[in-house]
Order: sequence, then C-alpha cells, then structure tokens
Amino acid sequence: MAGKKGMKHYSIEFRQKIVDLHLKVGISVSQLSEEYSLNPSQIKFWCKWFKQYGVPK
Repeated sequence: MAGKKGMKHYSIEFRQKIVDLHLKVGISVSQLSEEYSLNPSQIKFWCKWFKQYGVPK
C-alpha cells in the first residue's frame, strides 16, 4: 500500500515549492500551513528532509 487510507500524497515539485517558499522567500510555516491547508509539522518535516538529502532526482 502507498499509505494509510485518507492520506494525501504531494508531488516532489509541490513539496519543493513549499520548502522554497519557507527557506528562500521567508514565508512562515504558519502562513504556508493556512494558505495550502497543510499541517505545520509536515512542512517542518519536508524542510528538514530537503536540507538533509537535497532534491530527489
């Protein structure tokens, strides 16, 4: 299975966009969370993941 029932799956491009908006543009996690209906902990996880591993190819 690709994940739990009801879980949303986001493309790498979308995740990268959110990370860039936070880290490069400086938009706060709370603003991004509200605007894109994301859990703030998900955004923080993506940022940590991209910092550690970079962009998947």
